Amino acid sequence: MKISTLLPLLMLLVATSACHENSIPEPTEGSTTVEPIKTRHGALMGAPVTKAIGPSGGELQMPDNSIRLSVPAGAVGAATTFSIQQVENTFPGSTGRSYRLLPEGVKFSKPVTLTLSYEGTTLQGGNPEFLYLTYQDADGFYRVATNTFLNKESKTLTVETTHFSDWTYFETILLVADNSYLNKGESTKLKVMEYMNYDLTGDGDPKLGVLQEYSNSRTKFDWSINYGGGTVTPDKPGAATFKAPASVPEVNPVGVGVRLSNFNVIVNKNDPTRNYAGKDVLLLQKEIQIGGEQFLEYTLNGVKLFNPGDYENGSIRVDTRNKFSISSYMTGNQTFDLMITGPEEKAIGVGTYSFGNQEKGQFAAVTVNTGHAKGSEKYSSSYQICTERGCGLNTQYTGGTVTITKWAPIGGFIEGEISANLFITGKFDPPAKEFKAKFRVKRVN
Repeated sequence: MKISTLLPLLMLLVATSACHENSIPEPTEGSTTVEPIKTRHGALMGAPVTKAIGPSGGELQMPDNSIRLSVPAGAVGAATTFSIQQVENTFPGSTGRSYRLLPEGVKFSKPVTLTLSYEGTTLQGGNPEFLYLTYQDADGFYRVATNTFLNKESKTLTVETTHFSDWTYFETILLVADNSYLNKGESTKLKVMEYMNYDLTGDGDPKLGVLQEYSNSRTKFDWSINYGGGTVTPDKPGAATFKAPASVPEVNPVGVGVRLSNFNVIVNKNDPTRNYAGKDVLLLQKEIQIGGEQFLEYTLNGVKLFNPGDYENGSIRVDTRNKFSISSYMTGNQTFDLMITGPEEKAIGVGTYSFGNQEKGQFAAVTVNTGHAKGSEKYSSSYQICTERGCGLNTQYTGGTVTITKWAPIGGFIEGEISANLFITGKFDPPAKEFKAKFRVKRVN
């Protein structure tokens, strides 16, 4: 049976735990048919963490506490090898890590508890109350775990499940901008978006449909500048135009928000931390960085650095001759280098590039040096395993990608994003540190 309606309203229909009794909402005005999200399964990243757990139960977690698996007594009848391994996240728009849990296909006698941390995640909607866990089934479709519980203090998401697969998290409703980095006086479009149900199936968890514009004619939208500067002008219900101020504001980035009244978001009322349940006002927010023509921003070890490329606070150099490279010098002697190369028949341009060996069709490499002082560290997108036969024979590459979203002629701007786990030179335990970056640089050759 297919039901094409809003995701938040149908979540109450499909709670997988018998103790979570939710009321059944009516279909929502403005419902439309959507396509289901179906992607390939992500490539393996890093080494797995494994543990044999028997009938008495036990726990397994990654070294950085990003995910924890709790197996209660009686869940398995004999010693079973459990494993957690990070995989490439193929859920479109998700900024979180993705993990493969094994054994897959085993039916547990009791539900096991899965807890994922969203610490360090940049929320597109600015509201953690709309984070939910999702898993990818064997056919590549994503399904929402409607009984996800939120802990805002520990920044974790928890669910009870009786099966394993690839798991990550996403925001059910969010505020997106065409461009999150603007020069002085530039404008961008803003839209309220949501993931919708594609259908309901007999096994309880609904498939997710692709991201759509929020559609409910009864909802009212109140747009505002929460901090910083600039103006926001409504275009139509759920959409607006933000214009950056004529000068860089003292509070930067700027916070643009929208409050929704008379909306239909009723999700897991049994979770007391989701404050919007039963309320009639919902706040979404989007941060927009205002700067000069060029910038480089990256986050490493939870610390965000922003380089405006103004030669006073940091310089940026770009080269596009038979390759694409960015070299950045930040205050504190911190440096950043990105290199993308490709075969002669493939020019660099808009697209997604993986880290790795050019012979295997992977072209990107990143290095970050935190300075020259004692205690400074160097990070890289690859490392070499040395054996008695020498080094470099078993080079290991990080997962993740560099995505170029805009490629302009000479004089124009190249824009893109990086998401990866970088290795600390000489230290591989824990194996990698999460790294995210965004850039807008001028093409000079």
